Amino acid sequence: MKGIVDVLSGFAGLTTSRREECIAEVRHLVIAGANINECNRLGETPIIISARCGSPKLLQLLLVESNLGSDADINAQDHELGFTALHWASYNGDLEIVRMLTDAGANVNLRTDTGETPLLLAEHYRRYEPIVQHLAKCEALLHMQDNFVIDTARSVVSLEAQREMEQIPTEVA
Repeated sequence: MKGIVDVLSGFAGLTTSRREECIAEVRHLVIAGANINECNRLGETPIIISARCGSPKLLQLLLVESNLGSDADINAQDHELGFTALHWASYNGDLEIVRMLTDAGANVNLRTDTGETPLLLAEHYRRYEPIVQHLAKCEALLHMQDNFVIDTARSVVSLEAQREMEQIPTEVA
């Protein structure tokens, strides 16, 4: 029987219509009981592949069809970089997938093989404020060795708090 990672081989380079065909085939395999945590040669699970390729539709399928993700290892790390799905989504600047993963319980503080957290990747590589803000709200830890991101993450959270305060009506005497 073909595995899920076999179906997803080359998924990133597929056209939209071919991706839809792959997702339908993955749905069939998941329902038939295929191993949702199967890895390809790089150690990528289907959930990691869906985040790396930016496919919220595939990720939703994997989380919902596999008993709301209870069978899926949402914090699995690939063998090449130690990236989780959340690392890939943060690196790619994909807020929708970041939210899906954190809502499903992804660990926002796992580090890659080189010590990077999803928050560090979002800040350092993409300067993507909404992701930094979201991860900070999810209690992503700021470590002292992460000095370059501390000020930015704090200022993003502070800026958001300021924006929220500006929207609160004040009493006029």
